[in-house]
Amino acid sequence: MKLSKTNIFNLIYSFIATCGFYFYIKMDMSSNIVVHSDILFCIFYFVYYYFLYKITNDKKINISFKNNILFYIFSLFFATILIIGKQLEYYSEILWTISTVLKIVFLTISLIPIFILIKTFISNYNYKILTFKNEKFLKVKIFAIISFFSLLVYLALFPGIFGYDAGYQIYEFMFKDVQITTRFSIPTSYLLYFFVSLGQKIFNSYSIGFGIYTFLQMIFLNYVCSKLLYEVYKRTKNKYITIGFIIFFSLFLPHHIMLISSTQDGIFAGVFVLCLIELVKIFFDKIRNGKIFIKLDILLFILFTLRNNAIYIIILLLPFILFLDKRNNIKLILILLIPVVLFKFYSGPILNKLNIIDENSTAEILSVPSQQIARVVIYNKNVLTEKDIQNINNFYPNFDFTNYQYRQSLADPIKGQLNNEYTKKNMKEYIKLYFKIGVKAPKEYIEAFLLNSLGLWYPNKYYNDSRMYHPYLELDMLDSKSHNERYIIINRNSKLPYIKNIIYYVMENNNWQKIPIISSLFNISTYLLVLLFSIIYLLSKKAFNNLTPLVFIMGYAITICVAPGALVRYMYPIILASPVFVIAILEPFKTHNNINKKKH
Repeated sequence: MKLSKTNIFNLIYSFIATCGFYFYIKMDMSSNIVVHSDILFCIFYFVYYYFLYKITNDKKINISFKNNILFYIFSLFFATILIIGKQLEYYSEILWTISTVLKIVFLTISLIPIFILIKTFISNYNYKILTFKNEKFLKVKIFAIISFFSLLVYLALFPGIFGYDAGYQIYEFMFKDVQITTRFSIPTSYLLYFFVSLGQKIFNSYSIGFGIYTFLQMIFLNYVCSKLLYEVYKRTKNKYITIGFIIFFSLFLPHHIMLISSTQDGIFAGVFVLCLIELVKIFFDKIRNGKIFIKLDILLFILFTLRNNAIYIIILLLPFILFLDKRNNIKLILILLIPVVLFKFYSGPILNKLNIIDENSTAEILSVPSQQIARVVIYNKNVLTEKDIQNINNFYPNFDFTNYQYRQSLADPIKGQLNNEYTKKNMKEYIKLYFKIGVKAPKEYIEAFLLNSLGLWYPNKYYNDSRMYHPYLELDMLDSKSHNERYIIINRNSKLPYIKNIIYYVMENNNWQKIPIISSLFNISTYLLVLLFSIIYLLSKKAFNNLTPLVFIMGYAITICVAPGALVRYMYPIILASPVFVIAILEPFKTHNNINKKKH
């Protein structure tokens, strides 16, 4: 090998990249960096990175900083979350040292060629149109295939998963002496109550009523899924991409479990994806007529009633739409504001008229700030003055944050201590106190925020994690009477116990983590990171118009980063919407060009 200037640089890069990757995988619970004499390991990765850099030096692949600045930034970001994520996972804190910075830099160098090669592969891929021979009833076929597997899970876990919130949702509507609140979505809570009551009246069984509810929810979500995959096929004209997604949604257990769960996130995910499909039509196909606008407004209004923080998605989306085309998009912005105004009317005068009380909204909004203040009190109390402590005590009367030490990835124990009424009346004072403490203890604030959302962004998250209390995905039924004697009881009556045992083996003991690739598909952070990469890719291509659906998804992702915890049910809308990533990336650069070539 001739030691040219390029080869010398390749050798240096390969050495640094090998160190970066090696130091990362050697981080464990016992030490920060462990250096062993793993000669074969080091030689293998050194050779791997040498050839990787050699490939990227090919004239066809431009690895220059100027042309790939976004991918350099993404590599730095990815390396950072890998290093600090692992530290938070093992130590529940970030090690603020030069060693941490060096590891991030070294790991960044190891990631840069990988992401640039992925970008180059996508850009230069010889995309082919491969259609099904018989496209008749394709949407029905997709629905039937996915529903078959869903039905197996449904029967195995019959009548579904009666989660920890469901008891209270039904309780509010079942008894006249109980005040109905906006703690949970009013439409989904009422539907849940309606069907379990119907089951009791007709079959003398709450469980059958709940089974009807979960079955209908399953049908709705599989309809949405089949509609989305048909949209993927129409736009990509590639049967293998479509088949890949069919296999994914047929075999992906968390998807089928969410279909039959009582949590409101399932229906929310379905409506969320229906909104996305309309946005794709508006921005990709330039369809802008009254029919599509009315349909989108109705769907957005329903979305807001299912989860009121969905309004923030639109607030984040509007400036982006304005940036795309100020002159032509003013009308669209006004149209998107209609469901926001309607929801404000619904959540105000209408719910007040129905005597439904807005409850816990302040505590929900302040989930992360509550965690941050609690961390300062527990781990850095000496920065607080007596006046600070008195003010904290006013907002959190019990001033007992000891639970934070054990539940650092779940805000519920801390936010529950917030005095809602006092905080609403003194919000300005709370904000002043929050920032005053933050200036004194920024380290604790950063760590508290990242620990609260760790599962959303750290790709190597390990489950079960006692710090978040909740299992990776809820499977067990609510022990109703242990919470409230007036809660109804829903019993599980599996029709396919063998399959039920398989589901529990895979999910409850987290055995999915033991299988490479599969574990990545199960990890919820994968979908957020792929979303970010897709956005970076489209930005690098200056395909701003095709970013709109992804910005809509990203808006939702931002809202769940400040949620009480990192749970699968919060990420499920993004998982269900993941085929849109492919549509956004392939359509502007491959599909239209190839279709036009075929026509001519």
